[in-house]
Amino acid sequence: RVSAGALTAGDLEALRRWTFPYQESDALKLAVMGEREMFIVGRRYGLRLQELFNNSSVWDFKVTSTNTDRAEGSAWAFLRGCFGPANEPKFHLQRGVEDSKIWWPRNCPRYQTEINSNPATLRERSKFQFHPAFRRTRKRVSIRLGLSRLLTLRHLPIVLPERCFNSEKKKGTEVGYCFVTSDAILQPREWRDVQRKAELTAMYDMCRFEVAHQPFNFDNRPWCAAFTKEDLLRMRSWDHWAKGTIEQKHRRKRPTMAEPVSEAS
Repeated sequence: RVSAGALTAGDLEALRRWTFPYQESDALKLAVMGEREMFIVGRRYGLRLQELFNNSSVWDFKVTSTNTDRAEGSAWAFLRGCFGPANEPKFHLQRGVEDSKIWWPRNCPRYQTEINSNPATLRERSKFQFHPAFRRTRKRVSIRLGLSRLLTLRHLPIVLPERCFNSEKKKGTEVGYCFVTSDAILQPREWRDVQRKAELTAMYDMCRFEVAHQPFNFDNRPWCAAFTKEDLLRMRSWDHWAKGTIEQKHRRKRPTMAEPVSEAS
């Protein structure tokens, strides 16, 4: 009901009429806006590196992509922007290449053990999640929707030795592992019993995907109506810590993984 929250009648009607526009089979496909963006990126490369491209033939360039439709579609769009659609029959594109630089997390055991599989890398997001400012955002969005309870968040595993009672020995260090939800800290034995849905996270994801897929369609963003600009900025900051800090990632990775970073800089 309109009177139960802060959404307008139009916002509520848009949410009632909303249906998920994609099928599971669309997961690996390239979005229309993604294709347009890759075309523009290719065109910019072509304009900024005219000396390179004007003195070379299309046949001199070999482009590879991973084995997904969206990766292949991105490569084709980039080439069309770079060389022009008329040269498409000449493009040399090889699909199914597992590039170690593209898939560097899979090729770095140290990253897998110390970052990706280590709950300690999520410590900063846990601090942000329990910060009073973020709690206010969570409460404000819940009130805007007319709810008498708080929206749930994605569950967050983390290492908090001072607040966990169960511990184990790992490499000579005693570490207590527990599971941090949006409301409580649970012991390992309780992890499997936690089945709450990540409502606030799902709403934020839908809002940003709607903006990314249709950036110029301002009337078709029903999920964004639940957030203020300040709320969206805080949700973006919270999501930033999904896999730990950038500093942690770069400090712990192998030298081979630093190549793309040094080359880009």
